[in-house]
Amino acid sequence: MTNKKRPVLKSGIYYHLYQRSFNKDDIFLSAADAILFITIFRKYSLLYNINTLAFCLMDNHLHALCK
Repeated sequence: MTNKKRPVLKSGIYYHLYQRSFNKDDIFLSAADAILFITIFRKYSLLYNINTLAFCLMDNHLHALCK
């Protein structure tokens, strides 16, 4: 396993965040799963002062545009 440095995120910059599942398995199996994810995402967005402009949840991956 390589030791990669995490990039330094800068304030005021737009970032396209994405996450996909392993082996193309579904990660949102129900509406409740999606609502739980949005609730947690919102909690940490507020905590770290992240402005989310848009997001899209699919069955096996997600995208978010954040500043």
